[in-house]
Amino acid sequence: NLFMNEFPLTVRRSVELIGLFVLGMILVAGSGVITPLLLSFFLSIVFLPLHRRLMRKKVPEILSIAICVLILLVLLGLIVWFFSAQIGKLIQDFPQLEKNVMVHLNTLSAWVNEKTNFSTDRQLTILREQSSKFINNAGSMLGGAATSVTSVFVLLGLVPIYIFLIIFYKNLLLR
Repeated sequence: NLFMNEFPLTVRRSVELIGLFVLGMILVAGSGVITPLLLSFFLSIVFLPLHRRLMRKKVPEILSIAICVLILLVLLGLIVWFFSAQIGKLIQDFPQLEKNVMVHLNTLSAWVNEKTNFSTDRQLTILREQSSKFINNAGSMLGGAATSVTSVFVLLGLVPIYIFLIIFYKNLLLR
């Protein structure tokens, strides 16, 4: 701190800004590791009372941590089951939704034709042009989706391992 006081204020602020920029770059570059670690840290805090209760009941430490991780996996499984059941119901209702959307689109098309003098054929031409542009960009979107799905699976794979290690080595980490 005494060393930095020798420099003019503009130099000190410049060094601080460069430091913040480098910190931001490190956070962006390391987000694949930092995100699971932070999530695991907070989930470890959530499961720590259960772990301590199991330890008081003379459950071995490894088994106690394994029970906590198993409960986490069961909760994740229940969440996945819930969302997949909701998506299944949405798929069952899809024919009715499609009919409703078509009715509304026809009404909208008639309104647009009335207000702007765009005929239905002209509207369909514009929609076809835009959908072809969308299809051209679909490859990059699918690549981004595949990357997102992969990162989610990596996250879900690392979190239980990190939780196990954080709880197991909590005494070492707190020193």
